[in-house]
Amino acid sequence: MAELDRIRSNAEALLDTVGVSRIVVVDDEYADRVEKLLGICSELETTQAVSLPHLEHVQFSETYEVWSEQLRVAWEGLGRDARRDAFAAALRLESAQGDAFAEDGPTDSHEVDDLAASCLEEILGSLGGCEFVTLSLGQWEERRETLLASEAAPETLFLFDRGYGDERAGTDEEGFALIRQVQEKGSGFWGLITHTVSVGEEYQAWERLAEMHGLDRDRFVVVSKGRLNTDPPGYYGFLAMLRLAALGGRYAHLRSMALSIIDASLDKVKSALEDLTVLDFDRMVFASSRREGVWEPDTLFRVFGILIRREAGIRLHVDPKVSEAVAKARTVSASPDEIADALGKQGKPSTALQIQRYEMYDAGEELNAWHTPIGLGDIFRIGSAGNHYILLGQPCDLVVRSRGLRNYEDGRLGPTVAVAEISRGEEREGVVWGKLPFYEAISGNPAFANYARVHQVRLAVLDLCVFRQDGLALIDVAADCPDELIETWRKRYGKLQKHFDGALKLHKTLAEAGPALDADALALPGASTTLKIGKGVCDRRVEYDVTRVMRLRQPWAAALLTEFAQYGARTAFEHYLGERVEVPPEGRDH
Repeated sequence: MAELDRIRSNAEALLDTVGVSRIVVVDDEYADRVEKLLGICSELETTQAVSLPHLEHVQFSETYEVWSEQLRVAWEGLGRDARRDAFAAALRLESAQGDAFAEDGPTDSHEVDDLAASCLEEILGSLGGCEFVTLSLGQWEERRETLLASEAAPETLFLFDRGYGDERAGTDEEGFALIRQVQEKGSGFWGLITHTVSVGEEYQAWERLAEMHGLDRDRFVVVSKGRLNTDPPGYYGFLAMLRLAALGGRYAHLRSMALSIIDASLDKVKSALEDLTVLDFDRMVFASSRREGVWEPDTLFRVFGILIRREAGIRLHVDPKVSEAVAKARTVSASPDEIADALGKQGKPSTALQIQRYEMYDAGEELNAWHTPIGLGDIFRIGSAGNHYILLGQPCDLVVRSRGLRNYEDGRLGPTVAVAEISRGEEREGVVWGKLPFYEAISGNPAFANYARVHQVRLAVLDLCVFRQDGLALIDVAADCPDELIETWRKRYGKLQKHFDGALKLHKTLAEAGPALDADALALPGASTTLKIGKGVCDRRVEYDVTRVMRLRQPWAAALLTEFAQYGARTAFEHYLGERVEVPPEGRDH
């Protein structure tokens, strides 16, 4: 009882925060079922009818006129639970006779609906400051205009059952028509509460049903009655879904305001870009890009990003309506912990994970298709085992300059860069591990860079990944340079093409000398002295077992590089002279 009181208290707090002062539930559970019961009993054998609970005084052996009047009188004197028992028993008997209506399991669905109705009344009935109204389909039709025109309409949560077949034939999908009636008035919030959708499937059903029936998904929610039929009932999960119904409209309003700000800011930025002089454009976009080996459109969009961030930021902070909309949404979002926890248990929203990964990682398909230069945070699949490694090199040292070379590079393909092995699976702790959050695309689980397992890999080999749209470290010395490469990397391609052409000629000479010489090892540039990387020759192509698969973006990549540098500079203390002392993982050297 104490727990139920707490649930009701949280429900009251939620509805007050949301601004709901009235809940209207329309369900055929609230219809008078005596007529349906009379029809069922008229089809039953007398010996069956007399077994119905709470109706033992009805003389079913008499004529219909006699026993039907007796049943009506008895029904009027029954309470809710007794009526439920009698009606459920009648449905079971009807089902046993093979009635066509029973093919969809009416007894189970009626018991689910009846229990859900009882639970709704238990947690939402008689709450302080919130009116709870239950209506049958017929009663809704009588009171609809009055309810929708009342002052409380904007603060009303309307919950409709999906079908009303027990009350009226041909109304199995009537709930959607009722929701559209409320939607046309633009008042309150509305939801579909149904046993036809399972717990945890509401999100998919919400999207599908809203589109199918022309409903505003931002003010509509689907709630499974199964949340109210668990043992114990999942009241907090139910309240969490109601919270979403209230949040949808507020978020839609805020989203609309944000889009308006973006549109206004875009107009301002377009004007600013159009006002750039030829001299400004040349200096900012082309000259600076040429010096640093950057693609000019990337620099142009960097300028655009600076301007749009400034313009949107100004409008965002000076518009009082934005702050007001945020405050209203914030109060709903900050609901009781139990309700928020119940929503969180429904699983990770895939869209949120996807957007989070867009922010943190560049996909290999995009990096390679656009021939994006090698950079800090690039992740490679290396070797036959398919292990992943992350590049941890100083960004300035990775940039290919205007001559097609990096700083301090003499053209002999000598520079190497550190790549750290990535471990996936179990959680890792300690200074030796660098965390890569949301590494796994499906589960969102992290991975960990192992600073103790770092190898030096020749940059010239990794550079080959830039030339291929599949990211494979392969060069065909007879092929033309890809058209999409920026100027500095076109020069880089020419230098590597010349170098590997020479390696292939030496490889051919050694191969013709006989099998005693390892032509691959002697002629082809080695990728690494500590990491086994397969390599080979096919016609005029040189291939290494390396593929670029994605990139950890800034600032996360820079943070990982800083951690790696700190790991390499950690202090080494003299060993203890006494007994061995166990040191916590974060304090160990290894």
